[in-house]
Amino acid sequence: MPNPVTGLLLGLLLAACGLPLPWSAAAFLPLALILLFIASAPRPRQAFGRGFWVGLGYFGLHLWWLGAFLLNLVPDFPPLAAASLLLFALEGAFLASAAFVAFRITRSHTGRIWTMAGAWVLLEWLRFLGPLAFPWPTLGYTLLPTLAIQIADLGGVLLCSVLVSLTAASFAHAWIEIQQNGKHPLCPILLTAVAWVAALGYGLTRSPGNGPEQPMRVMRVTFDAFGRANGSVPVEQQFQVAWEASQNRPPGSVVVWSETALSYPGRPGPRPDFPGPGISGAGRYTLYLSPTATADDLQDYNTALSFDATGQITSRNDKTKLVPFGEEFPFQAIFGPVYRLILTPLGFVAPNLIPNPRPIPLILNGVQYGAYICYDSVFPRVARALAAQGLRFS
Repeated sequence: MPNPVTGLLLGLLLAACGLPLPWSAAAFLPLALILLFIASAPRPRQAFGRGFWVGLGYFGLHLWWLGAFLLNLVPDFPPLAAASLLLFALEGAFLASAAFVAFRITRSHTGRIWTMAGAWVLLEWLRFLGPLAFPWPTLGYTLLPTLAIQIADLGGVLLCSVLVSLTAASFAHAWIEIQQNGKHPLCPILLTAVAWVAALGYGLTRSPGNGPEQPMRVMRVTFDAFGRANGSVPVEQQFQVAWEASQNRPPGSVVVWSETALSYPGRPGPRPDFPGPGISGAGRYTLYLSPTATADDLQDYNTALSFDATGQITSRNDKTKLVPFGEEFPFQAIFGPVYRLILTPLGFVAPNLIPNPRPIPLILNGVQYGAYICYDSVFPRVARALAAQGLRFS
């Protein structure tokens, strides 16, 4: 089988383990095959190519929705969806570069395996940093069906990634030793066994938190969000759909609406028509060019609001991590003219959002709720900041 095909298939197989299903915890097996595949390349250039095809398959399947998102957002310009391929190729190039470096600094197959395993986690960590942060996908999430996921308490999801990568490297190391030397190495397998026993043991010590129970009705209604974004569907339609779904809920329950379910022409204000008490996302975006748009327009925002039973706002928490090239355009001072050159023919203007540096819990009926918005959920520091302030529900 040609190397590109093998690399793509291995990347797709690992990406399939990203689904929160019982077998996803076996992600270390396709990762071990990937490490063996790259480490067995005859020269650094071939290792680079193998790493690229693995990365292209892995990120392409994991992030397939990005192309669909762009296609739905701008249906009149299908080529924009192909831009997602550039992201997949870029991520594949990072993995390929790590494979190339691993070949340059190590001579043995096992050395390359361990170097690549460490580089994989290092690349994941780097994807959490800077204005271009895009931390999908992350190996640690494959442990969700197991008790071992609880070690995220100690080192975040990246510590879970270390466990997956360690396991894969140990299996690949053992396979190389058996094939080349006829030996059954105990050290890497024993190390992995100890790590898993410790992780599972820690998971067993975790117990559900004690506290009040709050009945909630969380809304995820069928609605054409892309049509609302491009202006072909009235914003009032989403409110009506969510409002109808919120009726006849159990007494004493709190209703929760999704991101930007409420739309305001200006700053957020009271909503007597909101079926409170509850929490809702609210947003204001100036995405499309308008003859009346001026520099004095109110600030765009993406926020979460809590409302009492009368529709009065009791608290607000703005989005902490903005989506690069969606809600913020990095390095505006340098690339502003380039952004305008691309966006203006499409009828867009860059959103004018400001990230929230200090997320706070929402207060509703005297209770603190931790509400993070969409992209916030993949940055552990947002949840940690809310938990540190004593939230009761998240």
